[in-house]
Amino acid sequence: MILRGGGANALGFLIRFGARFGFLFAGAQLYGASLLGAYAIALAVVELGVMAGGVGARWLIFQWIDERGRGRAPRHVVMDAVLLAGGASTILWIAVAAAALLVPASTLAAQTATALLWLAPTILIQVLIEVLLAATRWRREIRYDVIGKSVIQPWVGIVVALLAWVAGARTIGLPLSYLVASLVVLAYAVLAVRRVLPRSGVPYRPSRQRLRRMASQGLPTMISEVSDGLVARIDLWLVGALLGQAAAGIYGVVKQIAIVPRQVRQSIDGMLVPLVSNTLAHAGEIGAGRAIGSAIRLLLVIQLPLLIALAVVGAPLLELFGKGFGAGAGALLLLTGAEIVQGSFGVADLIFAYRRPRLGLRVTLLGVAVAGLLASVLIPAFGMAGAAGAVLGGYAARALARRIVLRRVFGIVATPGVAAIPLAIGAAAMGAVLALHRLPPAALVAGLGTYAISLLAWRRASGITFLPTGFVDESP
Repeated sequence: MILRGGGANALGFLIRFGARFGFLFAGAQLYGASLLGAYAIALAVVELGVMAGGVGARWLIFQWIDERGRGRAPRHVVMDAVLLAGGASTILWIAVAAAALLVPASTLAAQTATALLWLAPTILIQVLIEVLLAATRWRREIRYDVIGKSVIQPWVGIVVALLAWVAGARTIGLPLSYLVASLVVLAYAVLAVRRVLPRSGVPYRPSRQRLRRMASQGLPTMISEVSDGLVARIDLWLVGALLGQAAAGIYGVVKQIAIVPRQVRQSIDGMLVPLVSNTLAHAGEIGAGRAIGSAIRLLLVIQLPLLIALAVVGAPLLELFGKGFGAGAGALLLLTGAEIVQGSFGVADLIFAYRRPRLGLRVTLLGVAVAGLLASVLIPAFGMAGAAGAVLGGYAARALARRIVLRRVFGIVATPGVAAIPLAIGAAAMGAVLALHRLPPAALVAGLGTYAISLLAWRRASGITFLPTGFVDESP
């Protein structure tokens, strides 16, 4: 089920990546690095607002539906989540818009403020999209999430961006494209929920007590998610502040390419998250820990070839966007490594989200602190590469702390070789790439070939399967 849902989502992410690549290329070539940087900085603020405004609903909605009382329909729980998250995100929308209006009117700040003002409404829109599409995944329906996020949103965005440029709306073209695409996806998400979740004969009645309880449950998860999002975005803001808006534009392109490993993780989240909820309920923390370990192994095996390939093609790929973009090649490798670390080992955060959210928050805040400390030292010395290195350091510290806490608090001990062997195989493949770096085609073949052969040898020697195992499914 995980692989079937992941395969459907992976196809969607491939389509989305094609659109994102086209969007970034058009943005760099038509709008320039400066306007692209203003858009990237503003979008990072909005994405963080979406995490805060969601109040953890996109993660906990499965638990809320599974644990609903008798006589309550799933659609009623979804409406509760919409009320809760919609109210919080509306407050954030107003706050962000007000802040944009108060930004000092220098040329660069004005570009960022304009983008932020146009993007502010999408905080509410994107929160509602997340909640509604998550509700469809509770019924193991993945196609609505794929079509909405991976087909409609990116391709509508690129069409609007091109039309805005043709119409001469250069300053607002990029944020306008995101706003219009978000509205279209929201309409689709509403229709999807109406189709997937049947009506109930009992009328819906909101309850302040119930909403307060949901907010209390979601708050620690929300703080943890926002902290995690802060780690993933503070580097972009610091690059913009310390190196300039054009550098932020280049770094923004680097981050969008490096995000591919995270999308590999997200491609299986559609099925993985509700299954973790089921497994925790029926097999406890130890059983869920073993199952999650198998998912971590699968994610590492899938993600590491991306890093190997980018070590060869990363710089030429960035140069396609324009002069000077190749300067982000080193940052691209470091950021990709950071996304692999968090995308793989971060699966275990689901145990914290469902069992000890406040403890998970402490682990996340540790990663934030490490990343912030490293960024203050590395960015002035190494520029964009320093910013990426700070993100990698923060995620690595978080992964180590997470492993220690899971063992001491929940008694979950990592299976030997789950991470160490795939990482060792990846390191050997990177060594082959470095040995032939003067011959890019040969380096790419040698790196991926070494990885595939070593992986096959490990599988035959150990008899291990790379499929995720041990999950419990009580499908609705």
